[in-house]
Amino acid sequence: TNTRSGDCGPVSMKFLEMHAHGDPPPQMSSITDRIVDNIRKQYAMDIYKTIVLPSYYAARFTDA
Repeated sequence: TNTRSGDCGPVSMKFLEMHAHGDPPPQMSSITDRIVDNIRKQYAMDIYKTIVLPSYYAARFTDA
């Protein structure tokens, strides 16, 4: 049960990811609010590493 607003996106993406990998342990039914918080943090870091850092370094080294 999703009792917190805003968790549906990260949880849906995690379900898709887990389903694509054959639902490895921990299974989807064991996802808790604490795990969702960690998923959100990890997605934020992944976005930062793949979008923000490359654009920062590209702009920084082309201006020099």
